[in-house]
Amino acid sequence: MKRWTQLLVYASVAFVLLWLARQDMLAMPNIRDWPALAGAVAFLGAGFAGSASAWRRLLQLHGLDASPAQSLASVGLTIFGKYIPGKLWVVMGRASYLADLTRQPLSVLSMVSLHAQVITLWVGLPLGSLVFIFANDGTWRNLALPTLGLWALMSAFLFSDVLGRSLNWSLQRLGRPRMSLPSLSPRLVLRAAPWFLVVWLAWCIGFALLVAALSGEPPRLADGLAFVLAATLAVLAIIAPGGLGVREGLLVLLLVMLGHPTPFATTVSVIARLWFLGGEILLFAAGLAAQHGLGRPPPRHDR
Repeated sequence: MKRWTQLLVYASVAFVLLWLARQDMLAMPNIRDWPALAGAVAFLGAGFAGSASAWRRLLQLHGLDASPAQSLASVGLTIFGKYIPGKLWVVMGRASYLADLTRQPLSVLSMVSLHAQVITLWVGLPLGSLVFIFANDGTWRNLALPTLGLWALMSAFLFSDVLGRSLNWSLQRLGRPRMSLPSLSPRLVLRAAPWFLVVWLAWCIGFALLVAALSGEPPRLADGLAFVLAATLAVLAIIAPGGLGVREGLLVLLLVMLGHPTPFATTVSVIARLWFLGGEILLFAAGLAAQHGLGRPPPRHDR
């Protein structure tokens, strides 16, 4: 499995390089507020650091062992798996890496990784929906209801253990024994949610500062909430690799809704992709450093 994990890392990096090679984003944007840009980068990095901490906290709540360095390496080295078409690698990447490193069951780690992905969306969707409060046109506020309805469906999905039961049903159909998989209780989700909320808040503030850096105006909370909602809905776009194009399109719509001119909103959406990619590159580098500190994984022992 270790070889497959390495192949995943190499393939995901290759997909990112391919995507960059096909983009025409080399023009330097007009930065009007450099301190705001520095703050945007700082909060972006804080959000990615928080994502590694949230992943480790969720593992701990499930009774699984992972050191801070192991959690950072598993998240950082597999971050570019999101650019491979389909969302499977987002879930499997960090779980597979951690399974190789800690000798814990891949099936259990994969389920916890999927839980992390769902909790991320579950926390981000209602937070991002607050952007409709700031809409200039009242008709936009009506979109808050279907968005919150989607969140209600996610809540039912999250707490019903549909994933575990569906997997065991499939295994029974194939004549395989049932698996004991971790499930999510409302108490566990509420204990983990603050860690994921910190991640979204850091990115929310970071994006608001990014818009301020490009516009020269004071940062606005509404702009940050627009990024949260666009990023959350983009993750739900299973086909598009990394939500490419989906997040940008939603950002333009939401920023225009908040009163920004369309050309400026389009520019911000493009720069935001590079801004976020820069954070992912920093996280990947941090993962490499963490892996170097971990050294070789311990030899496998029979249990």
